[in-house]
Amino acid sequence: MGPILIKLLKETLQTLLLRVGWKIVVERFITRVVIWGLEELEKKQTNTVTKETLNDILASLKGKGLEVVEQKALNG
Repeated sequence: MGPILIKLLKETLQTLLLRVGWKIVVERFITRVVIWGLEELEKKQTNTVTKETLNDILASLKGKGLEVVEQKALNG
């Protein structure tokens, strides 16, 4: 009974991992990293990135329908 259960769990996990849209996961991760980096850069006093520039970039990304950007724009 044990080996059958282990095999079932293994096959279930493999199926779930294959069904995940990894392209979307990677895109959202990169978007979050870019937004975080821009916000950190905006906080530094030795740069030329202004709040308006950051808002323009967020608006541009939001226009592409990225949910993370929409949530960030609402919260930020």
